[in-house]
Amino acid sequence: MENPKRYEKVYRRRIKRLTEKMEEKGAGLYIVTAPGNIRYLCCHTFPKEPPLTHLIITAEGERIGIASSLEGFRAQEMTAVDEVRTFCTYRALKCRYKTGIEGVRDLIKERSPEKVLTDGRLLSRRCRVERDSTIQEMRAIKEKEEIEAIRKATKVVDSGYRFLREFLQEGLTELEVVRELNHHLRGERGVANLSFETIVASGPHAAYSHHDPSERVIRRGDAVICDFGVVVDGYCSDMTRTFIIGENSKLERIYQVVLKAQKAALERVQAGDPLKDLDLTARGIIEREGFGVNYPHSLGHGVGLEVHEEPLGIRPTIKGEQKEGMVITIEPGVYVPGLGGVRIEDDVLITPQGGVLLTQAERDPHCEGC
Repeated sequence: MENPKRYEKVYRRRIKRLTEKMEEKGAGLYIVTAPGNIRYLCCHTFPKEPPLTHLIITAEGERIGIASSLEGFRAQEMTAVDEVRTFCTYRALKCRYKTGIEGVRDLIKERSPEKVLTDGRLLSRRCRVERDSTIQEMRAIKEKEEIEAIRKATKVVDSGYRFLREFLQEGLTELEVVRELNHHLRGERGVANLSFETIVASGPHAAYSHHDPSERVIRRGDAVICDFGVVVDGYCSDMTRTFIIGENSKLERIYQVVLKAQKAALERVQAGDPLKDLDLTARGIIEREGFGVNYPHSLGHGVGLEVHEEPLGIRPTIKGEQKEGMVITIEPGVYVPGLGGVRIEDDVLITPQGGVLLTQAERDPHCEGC
């Protein structure tokens, strides 16, 4: 894993934007608690949890990290902060605090701000505390370096699709497919982790929008939903492909309906237009084809440092517009109990000229061994 301090200029640029917002809102401190937000500001290359429990940003842009004694040394070495304060209950270690929140309150007492912003929950008798979404909003618009990292991650899942086309066949269990696919993905250059637990759902299990892979044996006539992603340079990819083993006319029809809905939504990607238009476009097609009751989830979500981030839940009621630099998933699905289901998902960059597909894998439900 690369040392996050290498990205000092990136972090300073983000901190500057944050302190400008703090000044605008009259805040003296910003208490960052969400792991994804901490990673964004000082250690994004960590593929999972950062070594800090809290990150405090002062109005002057000073960065103070709070970490447990277990993570103290790693936090000093591997986060781009100006100071690390540790906590623990072991006397021999001589930590500054007993708990992380004690450290936060001590900093508030030390700096005496009139107002504090936070991305989480915080109670203080010493100043006014206001919950704030500035960091999440910043993260929704990807910078050049972030888009490049996501591109690398999508190339890996594209290779995963090609692996599945050759490997997938009747007679394998869902868990066997998961094991071999994960082995392939983890072996690709630059992969630090999977971005979530790989989903392989076959036959009746493909009627579940989410499924824990089992020992079920894949049979002819099954739909097999494969949903997977990886982390590269700290950023996630997320792709779903559905395969049909052999022939099944009912599933073939559903596949074409979902594919038509996804293509129509992709054509509606346009910076400046409402986000809800994307969902309404795909949902309208699925409803007109008679499968409205079989489409129970939103069209997609933002993807970046975390596999689910702003904009969350692109559904008919979502507010806001498509913004240049957003990376979102477009993943309509139809699920029929007892029969199976189809979901097709791609990662898409929003630009003024429309949507750019970052995932490039074919959308073909027929594998070589089928």
